[in-house]
Amino acid sequence: MAFGFRQTCRYSGNAMNAHITVPGAQSHLPPKSQEPAATEAFLCTILRTLPLGVCWQRCGENGNCWVNESFARLVGQPGETFPGIDCFANSLHLEDQAAYAAGLAQLRTGQADSLSLELRCRINEEDNWRELTMQAFRAPDGMLSDLVLTLADISERKQHQVEMQRAIESAGSLNQQVEIALDRAQQSAVEANLASTAIRQLAVLDELTGLYNRRGYNT
Repeated sequence: MAFGFRQTCRYSGNAMNAHITVPGAQSHLPPKSQEPAATEAFLCTILRTLPLGVCWQRCGENGNCWVNESFARLVGQPGETFPGIDCFANSLHLEDQAAYAAGLAQLRTGQADSLSLELRCRINEEDNWRELTMQAFRAPDGMLSDLVLTLADISERKQHQVEMQRAIESAGSLNQQVEIALDRAQQSAVEANLASTAIRQLAVLDELTGLYNRRGYNT
């Protein structure tokens, strides 16, 4: 027994409508009135399960802040209690807080629409490297409406860079030691040659006895 299956997709603006026909079965797609809510739920599921940390904050007096589980994990704070983008600096290393604050100020004042920074998050008294991108979205009148932050773990990459830098420094130090040793060897060879020449000049063989240091007896 063979069953037929046909699926067609039609794009309308930013939405996609799917029509599925299965002989002997009825479609269980939600009504069109439910499509926006279903799409929003689907997108929220994707954002929550991304390995990339995402933080989205609406700007204004009562702007809400939403973070996915990865963002909360990467900053070391529970997502349900994350206070907002401004307080994210409290999770950073002291030396990186100023850079973050300056970048955030550029976005809010319109000096930039996007920025990328490499920062250290303090989690359990340890520094963990993160790559932070900040994106500003503005209303038609130019006012800031939304801020979106994404966070990626680059600790392993940074560790490789540190190890590579140490290897380069070790190689440079070894090369320097080899050059010093060669210089000393060359200097020793020169000194030995000079000493040998001096000895030959001070010591001569007596033609009769074959002994050294008989210069004074030669006439």
